[in-house]
Amino acid sequence: MMEEEKEEENLAPVSEKFTLECIKNSDVKVSHKYTLGSLETQSFCVRYDPHDKYIAQGCGDGSIRIFNVFNGKQSYILNTEMEQPMPTTQVRWRPASS
Repeated sequence: MMEEEKEEENLAPVSEKFTLECIKNSDVKVSHKYTLGSLETQSFCVRYDPHDKYIAQGCGDGSIRIFNVFNGKQSYILNTEMEQPMPTTQVRWRPASS
């Protein structure tokens, strides 16, 4: 096997169709800082706020978790005490002018 083929086998899959490729000598460097959320709750959607300071996560239990992207910590949690929890499948940030 060629060296390139060996490297392709070790790539982490992003989905069934796509993978991340690390290109040698690239000017763009990507590194893992932290993981937002937990593996206990499914994520259905995420959205950055207009100032890119927070990210909202719509969860399978109906809650909405707000994380600070600079330190990776959860800042807020909304919608936690639903009588019949249903997944949050879409989140939007309200414009400041509203």
